[in-house]
Amino acid sequence: GNAAQKREHDKKLGAGTMSRAGAQCPCCPAIMETEDIRYEGKNGRLGQVMTAVVVDGPCGKEYRLPTEHELLAAEVGEDKVSEVFEQVPFGVPEEPTPKCGPGASRAFSVDQYGFDQWRKLFTNRQLVALAVIISSMRRIKADDQDVWAQALRAYLGCVLGKMLDYENALCSWYTQNEQITHLFNRFALPVKWDFAETSPIGGASGSWASMLASVCKSVDTICVLEKLGGVTVVRESVLRGNYTDVDAIVTDPPYYDAIPYSDVMDFFYVWLRRTLKTLSPEIDAAFAEPLAPKWNHD
Repeated sequence: GNAAQKREHDKKLGAGTMSRAGAQCPCCPAIMETEDIRYEGKNGRLGQVMTAVVVDGPCGKEYRLPTEHELLAAEVGEDKVSEVFEQVPFGVPEEPTPKCGPGASRAFSVDQYGFDQWRKLFTNRQLVALAVIISSMRRIKADDQDVWAQALRAYLGCVLGKMLDYENALCSWYTQNEQITHLFNRFALPVKWDFAETSPIGGASGSWASMLASVCKSVDTICVLEKLGGVTVVRESVLRGNYTDVDAIVTDPPYYDAIPYSDVMDFFYVWLRRTLKTLSPEIDAAFAEPLAPKWNHD
């Protein structure tokens, strides 16, 4: 056809099968309504299929179908997940995700589709990779006498936190930059029907090396600030403080429940609790509970 017909054909192909009404079968006009999809999800009948692989080529990114080897490599069984998490305190992160429904936050939809545990927001391959990284980090024996080891473990915890934002099954592929995007573009946990999985090794966006470089830049900045005279951070209400000589005041407007900070924090909290266990009595006390503190309505 002509150029206009080709554009229309490509637009139809790229339209996808999901909408607010539900999902259309890619092979026939049948529609499965949203409530049906949620019902299947809550009963553990949602799966995933690898559709494409992105690699570096001579002229940039190249896209192709997955090979048999790549399909097999993505099939990581529960036995492997259980094995690697034997070396991780508290085991697999099976703590509950935020609930949906009346009185709950409007920012989360994952629970409606059966993703009722934090571990379910990750592929088994991602879980294994994260567990191996945490186990390696925990080999740094830190105690009260070795402040350098404590600091190193804590900084590596920051690297892991940034990595978690990319190493999950709710990330998208950013076509303009041709790289993975991180989960928290906003303070919410939406379901992504097409998600991208980045490699934790190498130097691509979202990998350990990439996140380590990012955290190191922040540490370098902190060191420069320290040489300039240090920084004092005060956490208190501006109504009670005496602010006569300050450089910055950071305020938090009353968002009410539009931004559920404590629920968002749990995404990282459950992993940091496993990573920093035994780092110090203060850290253990801060992570004593399975989930972060919540508002007590009673």
